[in-house]
Amino acid sequence: MARAMLLPFGGERRVRSAALSALGISRGTRVTELGCGTGSNTRLLVDLGAQVTAIDLSEPMLKRARSKVPGARFLRHDILSYRGPPAERVLLAFVLHEMDAGVRARALEAARENLAPGGLLGVLDFSAGAPFPVDPVFRAYLRVAEPELAREVLAGLPAELAQAGFRVERRRALCLSTAQVLVASC
Repeated sequence: MARAMLLPFGGERRVRSAALSALGISRGTRVTELGCGTGSNTRLLVDLGAQVTAIDLSEPMLKRARSKVPGARFLRHDILSYRGPPAERVLLAFVLHEMDAGVRARALEAARENLAPGGLLGVLDFSAGAPFPVDPVFRAYLRVAEPELAREVLAGLPAELAQAGFRVERRRALCLSTAQVLVASC
């Protein structure tokens, strides 16, 4: 689904690469990816030289990710309770829109607890503010293809990050403002 949705914006790889570039990842950066899915971001992180620990609860997703990215460390675990070695970067990419507000708060708490002092959290997810006629088409897509919860994150992520103890350092709109990457510190 992501491949088709991101094609008009230069393709999945281009959009994900733009989001990851905002995190300042270089060779050797320790990254914990909470909710890695099939490994699309994981592959890009490994290509950047990051030391990645990718977490997901779904074994079928992890199986696909492992075959796609043999250079990463994949763990089957609930991202809400995962506590690993502190990482310089923690990534939540297209994960939070699948959760209700209470679960998002717990996911952000887990992200904070997995972040090393001075580290950065990257959140890539949906956003509000797309121009007409993109906005109504995008919202129609959300109604059809995503859970109702997805609409909750459109404008509220910066406030939820602040409530979880993060300070948004940078925000970059992507895909004509249908997505965004937020870079935050504790």
